[in-house]
Amino acid sequence: MNSQPPASEQAKSAWKYPNTYRHPTVAEIKVEVDAWKHLSVTAIAAENQSVAEYVKQLEAKCAALEAAHKELMGEAAHDVSEWGAYASEYFQEKWDLKGTVKKWLGRAEGEKK
Repeated sequence: MNSQPPASEQAKSAWKYPNTYRHPTVAEIKVEVDAWKHLSVTAIAAENQSVAEYVKQLEAKCAALEAAHKELMGEAAHDVSEWGAYASEYFQEKWDLKGTVKKWLGRAEGEKK
């Protein structure tokens, strides 16, 4: 993107070299102002578009992370259930193995704590 707005050569040299050239007229200043306004609006629109694209990328990453989290929580619940089966019934009840597995399966489905 061009960082300089389009302008007449006279207006450019008037701003760059004030002692070597006449001062710009009001019309030339208005041309410069309009050019800067156009540049600003264009830059803002481009920035908004790039921000919107970045937000879409982040949303896609969040969706992928949520899916991976659900899968891992389901696997963890399964593993806790399998390994917990080696504990005696007393310890399974003491540490609430069924409740823990149920809670982790709930988290795999998207439930909060």
